[in-house]
Amino acid sequence: MTPEQKQELVSATHRHLQLDSLVKGTYGEFDDESPFKGCSVGCLAADFGVYDDHHAFVAKQYGYPEWLVHLQDYFFEQLGNKVHTEIAESINPNNDWLQVMHAIHWRILTEIALPNAGSAKEVVQAVADLHRANEPARSAAWSAAWSAARSVAEPAARSAAWSATAARSAAATWSATWSAARSAAAAESAAESAAYQIVLDEIS
Repeated sequence: MTPEQKQELVSATHRHLQLDSLVKGTYGEFDDESPFKGCSVGCLAADFGVYDDHHAFVAKQYGYPEWLVHLQDYFFEQLGNKVHTEIAESINPNNDWLQVMHAIHWRILTEIALPNAGSAKEVVQAVADLHRANEPARSAAWSAAWSAARSVAEPAARSAAWSATAARSAAATWSATWSAARSAAAAESAAESAAYQIVLDEIS
């Protein structure tokens, strides 16, 4: 992402807020008589006349990774309009996005999933440690951690398995979204807000 792309993204998100264009539950609603309304990602894509493959287009247009666009989509649906502007404002254009992805997963697993992991603590910690070490994708260590997490029934272990899946195909994957969301779900209640704050912290 260039500084110019960030400024364009911030400006677009504030314009959508001012025009009351944001609505949950749909990528877009429009007809001949009403102005366009859509979700966070839908509005950003619709600015350019794009009404499908929204996440990939927004990622390419504004220069931030597709997995973060999916996270933006997810958290917008859960937490509302503030997500639309806050993510845009928080992004550091100079980020190393692979390291950011690992940092987000490590923090969600250790701060949210691990305290609620029950009998899955060992496998959750193992996946978190691989994120902490920036273990290369598709290494034997990731495969072993994924297999171990898949073998445990605890929700936190399923979160770890999704997190390992994301790391093994870390270039730009939607599964990073779901591993973060599912890690948050392991703790329930305030976990989604906590996970969202971790994302804001790490992209800044």
